Amino acid sequence: HAATDVTGFGLLGHAHEVARGSGVELRLDATAIPYLPEAMAMTMQSGFISGGTVKNKEFLEQHVSFSPDVNKHEQMIFYDAQTSGGLLIAASEDVAEQLLAALHDEGIVEAVIIGEVTDGVAGKIIVDRQASP
Repeated sequence: HAATDVTGFGLLGHAHEVARGSGVELRLDATAIPYLPEAMAMTMQSGFISGGTVKNKEFLEQHVSFSPDVNKHEQMIFYDAQTSGGLLIAASEDVAEQLLAALHDEGIVEAVIIGEVTDGVAGKIIVDRQASP
């Protein structure tokens, strides 16, 4: 139903654009969102956060809520402007598993379901630790 590349606006920035444009709320599972393990180590050890990431957070924080068990380092990774250009795809529940299987069949093993679309405030994103959808 929708797709976007995940680049300078970070995962949350692009997710917000899709949700706002579609008039829906998103619930993301922090445990399902893939990121490089080194990203967490670098964020925790250096404490360095890029200027683009800070701007993403400032722009989006009114639209995003995190459960208390999503730590500050993870939050910054989800706002991170330094992304690899993966894709965020929205598909109906009845198509999502088929799409995921097709992507895996094509060798895209990194493809995962990270959340769900819900009724609620258009553009709002809730990030928590939930059972995978």
